[in-house]
This record gives sequence, structure tokens and C-alpha cells, in this order.
Amino acid sequence: MTKYKTEFFVGIFVLLGIISMLIIITQITDLKNIYIKENTYTIKAIFKNIGNLKKKARVTIGGVKIGSVSKIELKKSEENEYYPQVELSINCNYKNIPIDSSINILMSSLLGDSYIQIEIGNEEIFLKDGDIVTLTTQALIIEEIISKLAFNK
Repeated sequence: MTKYKTEFFVGIFVLLGIISMLIIITQITDLKNIYIKENTYTIKAIFKNIGNLKKKARVTIGGVKIGSVSKIELKKSEENEYYPQVELSINCNYKNIPIDSSINILMSSLLGDSYIQIEIGNEEIFLKDGDIVTLTTQALIIEEIISKLAFNK
């Protein structure tokens, strides 16, 4: 009887460990929102360089998450130059983003992921679904900074 009691408690301990790991994984990877369909609209932003920005990266205003990156594409201009275009999926609760707002790519830390920050403008005309923003700041590339520091005197 003691053997079965020990096996029962070990089984409960393992089950609790698996459940806690699943909870931690959903919190870290933001999988908790995978089944929640939000009302969103899209804004497209044109950059020169997006660094290591990835799909599903967060979009913030003043540090508050208002959406995520839904698509990253390489487009070709009329001058036959390629540029990255990033599609942002913004929660409909944040419809009053002025048309003269700037969109910046920032890094969470030196080793962290990139994310989008929107700097609010002053216009009284607001961005609508499908608008394209060209007032952007490219990503800061750590490798370029290190090479400039290392090879410049």
C-alpha cells in the first residue's frame, strides 16, 4: 500500500510540474492571446532597415501595448529599390493616432527583441485602416555600431 501511495504523490507532483510549465510558456511567449480575436485595423510602415524585427512583435505607445506586427514584406519601389514594409495590427480601442505620428523600431535590451513604438503627432486627422506611414526611424543595428567603434579612430 505504501508503494502505491508514493507513486500517486509522484504522479501528482509531475502533473503539477507540467501544468506550471505550460502556464510559464504561455506567459513568456504571449500565447495567451492566440484564441482571443480582437477588433483591429492595420497600418503599414515603410522602413530603410528593420534589423531583427519579427512578426508578432509588440506595438506600443508610451510603453503600453496597443497591437502587434502582423506582416513583414519586401517591396520594390518605382526606382527599382527594395524596402521593407511592416504591417501593424492595432487594437480598435486606439483609433485616434494622428496622421503625423512617427513609427520607430526600438530594442528591449542589447540582446533582446525589437519592437515598434509609435510617437504621437499633433494633427487632428487620424490614421485609418490601410494607411501607409513613411515617417519612420530604422532599427539600431548593434553590429554596425560595434564595427564603427572598432575600426574608426
